[in-house]
Amino acid sequence: MKIAFLNIYGGINQRGAESFSHELANRLSENHEVVFFQAGQKTSEEHITVNRIESPAVQPQSSFPARFPDNLLKRLFLDEANRAIFSFTRKVIPRLTRESFEVVIPMNGFWQLFLLMLCPPFGNYKILTTGHSGPGWDERFNLYLHPNVFVATTMPAYEWAKSTCPWTRVELIPYAIDDRPYQAAKPETLPLSKPIILCPAALVPYKRIELAIEAVSGLKDASLLVLGQGPLEDKLLALGRKKLGKRFLLTSVSHNRMPSFYAACDLVTLPSDPQENSPMVFLESLAAGKLVVTTDTPRNRWMLEGAGVFCDPTVSLAYRNALSRTLGSENEEKTKAAIGSAFSKFRWTKVKQAYQRILTSLEDGK
Repeated sequence: MKIAFLNIYGGINQRGAESFSHELANRLSENHEVVFFQAGQKTSEEHITVNRIESPAVQPQSSFPARFPDNLLKRLFLDEANRAIFSFTRKVIPRLTRESFEVVIPMNGFWQLFLLMLCPPFGNYKILTTGHSGPGWDERFNLYLHPNVFVATTMPAYEWAKSTCPWTRVELIPYAIDDRPYQAAKPETLPLSKPIILCPAALVPYKRIELAIEAVSGLKDASLLVLGQGPLEDKLLALGRKKLGKRFLLTSVSHNRMPSFYAACDLVTLPSDPQENSPMVFLESLAAGKLVVTTDTPRNRWMLEGAGVFCDPTVSLAYRNALSRTLGSENEEKTKAAIGSAFSKFRWTKVKQAYQRILTSLEDGK
């Protein structure tokens, strides 16, 4: 089967949906002919055919703008990031129709799906899309556009999609991760006192990293390591140094170095806004054998099961107590079993098989 992935941020962003889609494409290439269309450069680690499309890639805003005109443009998919996706997709479509792809997997939402839905008479391909952002206005439009298959990445998202749009085929397949690099990693040497709490997150508002800084500042000895980049870097640096002093470090590292930083830490935390869908941080934490203290949402509970400790991070005392209680956990066998149980659904063997079943059904015309 000839499969095309479309992701404008491929080769640009190295985490989240981008890292997952590239890994999925590489694994599917063992049985299929896979071509990945992206705006960024190909990395040396990829074994698939990568076609770079000369097109500007504008990072999307993580929240709606305060100004009404900007807010309206975003809701109408006419903001700068969505216009860039439209331009990128328009350049790719002639290749899709000319080269007889059988399945197209768009990763960037509305405009890709809309343009792809206009062209099947010329291309005769099936469309499989994954809901990366979780329940919300944008995924609702993706469902309404009626792709051949919509893949939800958590059970709560699956149930929402099924009830929101019963005429679109919805399947549940979570993200996946290879735990071998995390199990083999040697701990990074860090200039922080133990215990170390790791918060790997983009430095953007909806990650709410300031809540982690505030909560850890109430613990007597714990240090906080924040790994990430973003527009809030200066603000978070100032806050972390003020609240934690030498117990705080904010830095960023390449994706392939992340396992060593997980290995050096005692606990992972992510106080993101409840809207966040399927953080790869959770999969990385489970792969590294770490418990996670995070926001209490149905999706987070489904992902982490007993390997998560859930709270409302906006209540500083509750967040601090959850961190303290988890750091003090001494039942190693129970912890290991809980992490192993949660991680089992994110293994690549299961996830690849699930995608393969869908591809086979599409090939059979089902």
